[in-house]
Amino acid sequence: MKHLATALTFALITGCVHVAASPKDDQLEALRAEVMRLLDAGDANGLFALYDARMQKALGIESTQQFAANARAAGPYTFVKTLTDTHDARDWHLVSPSGEWRLTLAVDSDGRIAALRLGPFFNGPPLRSSTIPLRLPFAGQWFVVWGGSTEATNKHVVDRNQRRAADILIAHDGKSFRTDGKHRDDYYAEGQPLLAVADGEVVTAYDGLYETDLGVMNGYAAVGNMIILKLQPDLYAMYAHLQPGSLRVHAGDRVTAGQELARCGNAGNTTEPHLHFQLQDGPRLETSSGVEPVFTRVRVTRDGKTDEVDGYRLHKGDLIEQP
Repeated sequence: MKHLATALTFALITGCVHVAASPKDDQLEALRAEVMRLLDAGDANGLFALYDARMQKALGIESTQQFAANARAAGPYTFVKTLTDTHDARDWHLVSPSGEWRLTLAVDSDGRIAALRLGPFFNGPPLRSSTIPLRLPFAGQWFVVWGGSTEATNKHVVDRNQRRAADILIAHDGKSFRTDGKHRDDYYAEGQPLLAVADGEVVTAYDGLYETDLGVMNGYAAVGNMIILKLQPDLYAMYAHLQPGSLRVHAGDRVTAGQELARCGNAGNTTEPHLHFQLQDGPRLETSSGVEPVFTRVRVTRDGKTDEVDGYRLHKGDLIEQP
């Protein structure tokens, strides 16, 4: 078995994960060894018992059982080396008879698993950046939750087709929702218009998937409702987690920069309403490589200072808007 089921391996890390202080190094290494043992055994119950409460609620035992079964079929695994190490997460290079793998674990302050991913180890071609004029895919000021070139700022960089993808939402005074945040309509991003970043052609427009409950991810349909635009023969823009029934375009439509495509929602593998945006070099998610979006001119607020930036690249923590 050369590849694990993409939606299931992806599901275990895609949602917004908040982690706190790291355990000691020996605790992380012991956790890695235990996870490898459980993967080799296909022990879903053992894995599930290591998840924190947020992971258990978001994933459930059934998706963990499928993940564990696929992982066992691709193993057994042998540790090669540590790839990256942050204060609350670590990546390791593993090998098995079926190929090379990257194992990622993030932990909460109690040392329980807050994120887990096992996916193909990727050593891809040099990263491309976009060279055509791009505007932001929304109006008004939005906040970059995940974005950038390192795993500390962008959880997506380890995936070939998401190398510079970003998760973006609206936040006021450090919060993404009004009132108590118990309903989707409490979230500022819910229902907000999403716009074409450049002139192009709609090649995929998928609608009809329900929005998930807050905090509960859908690993079986990770991107949810989505639109893919062809901007150039080797450059495509993908918008994910769209609100069902909100798509304004169909496959084959021509669109212009700034045209409304759909509304922001919470469909797919997501814990709250937000836009997952990425560029890629082909029309199909499973066979494309990510491309870094470079926006023509953006008003950026970072560390309390606001500037207008030419050639802006998405970065975690930025407040961004179209001038």
